[in-house]
Amino acid sequence: MTISKPARLVFFKKDGCGPCEMAIKALNQVLEQHPNYEQYVSIIQKENAPALVAAYELNLYPTVLIMDKDSHELSRKVGSSFLTQRWWYQALDAIANS
Repeated sequence: MTISKPARLVFFKKDGCGPCEMAIKALNQVLEQHPNYEQYVSIIQKENAPALVAAYELNLYPTVLIMDKDSHELSRKVGSSFLTQRWWYQALDAIANS
């Protein structure tokens, strides 16, 4: 059995969400220091992607899905308390070096 490697992060946020803004601020701080990580991040506004929200059964925001190269979900993080600058760096570093 082959274990899939993480290939990208998909960050789902919604309009007017304070915790989402906190998480995006932490992400942007990491991307300012490591612009090469930007290629591994997709930011999706919930209101603009109802089909994806339904497909991945998203109910709480912010939510980050860690995906493999075939867009299969490997794991998810929900809530801004997990999405610190340190978490973003570690997750993106792991993807960049996998």
